[in-house]
Amino acid sequence: MAVHRTLRDKAAQRPVTSTFGVTITQAVQGGNFMTRKDAIHKLLDDAAMELLGFIKDCESKFKDRDRWVPAAEIKDSLDLNFVAVPRSGKQYGPKGWVFATLARMLEDKSLVEYKKTGSRAFYRSAHK
Repeated sequence: MAVHRTLRDKAAQRPVTSTFGVTITQAVQGGNFMTRKDAIHKLLDDAAMELLGFIKDCESKFKDRDRWVPAAEIKDSLDLNFVAVPRSGKQYGPKGWVFATLARMLEDKSLVEYKKTGSRAFYRSAHK
């Protein structure tokens, strides 16, 4: 996985034992320690910013629609449909939960706008 490889290339890994005796693997980046939790959240933030870049790139194709990019086009173009349940669970096909999570992260930071027309969802970058 390219994202995981990038983190490893940028960071030396070493196990650290907490005061509770729990081993926590931390990444050392520029003299700072990053817990696995922090590293995962950074990767999600990075993925959200890549999504924002993609939305911005697509907006020029939708100038006639005031830059609103269909969510279905984003998910399909980036292949962001995944199965969200364990193999033993029931789900009928891949869903866009990864996309929805990343888009919501961007929306919470006021970086994208969302609208729904009928059953279709649309996104565009927020121009400030």
